[in-house]
Amino acid sequence: MKRFITSRWGLACVGIALILFLIIFNSSTFFDPARNILSYVFQPIHTIGFSIGQRVEKFTAFFASRKELVEEVNRLQNQATKLSKENVELFQQIQDLSVLRKEMDFIGEKTFDAVPAKVIGKNVFPAPPSLLVNRGASVGISSGSAVITDDGVIIGRVTDVTSTTSLISLITDPQSEFAAKVQNETLSTGILLGSHGLGLQIIRIPYDHSLLTDQRVVTAGTEEGIPPDLYVGTIESIQYTEGELFQSAVVEPAIDFENVSIVAIIR
Repeated sequence: MKRFITSRWGLACVGIALILFLIIFNSSTFFDPARNILSYVFQPIHTIGFSIGQRVEKFTAFFASRKELVEEVNRLQNQATKLSKENVELFQQIQDLSVLRKEMDFIGEKTFDAVPAKVIGKNVFPAPPSLLVNRGASVGISSGSAVITDDGVIIGRVTDVTSTTSLISLITDPQSEFAAKVQNETLSTGILLGSHGLGLQIIRIPYDHSLLTDQRVVTAGTEEGIPPDLYVGTIESIQYTEGELFQSAVVEPAIDFENVSIVAIIR
């Protein structure tokens, strides 16, 4: 450092620095021309430095705004998910109210008494297909009671009861069996059976009775706990072997059991 100061180049640099200091910081107007020249010389450097500063500021602001944008998008997505869930729940409640209204209207037209219940558990497939509801013996429900939904569609019978819950075996259960009739000219009566937990079959219909596809099948009302004329479904296909005394038919259930959420249990 000492050698640099004592050298010619060192002395020249120190001298130039002193001159620049006097020109820039001296308040006398005598140095104004020199200051103007220096300002002109260093203007490009100042411009470049300012431009770089602006770009750095914009670059930093871009990433800051991008982070805020991502956070806002995430917030809106979470809000949309929440609203979508609330809409689904509201739609389900509206559907439940619609079904309950139909059940109450149907029950109001009949002479039997029934209590509404909400499905709290399902075992639709594999067999045995069943539903668990939130009403039981405390409101007068007993084993063997018929269970309906919508406007009088029978879906099963109560097979087990606690004070607050009831287990419903669906009519598609292979163990399910009760009398039913076809709404044809002869009101043909047969036995309705569950078919492997998937569908229904009505059997023991006399061979000379007219069976057609799309004919309605309803309960016959000959068993205790099952009123007559509860809707079961429609005939999908007829099965008959030449020479037999009886014919049978595959019955399409009137309702999709997986979508059942509100029922009425006949007391």
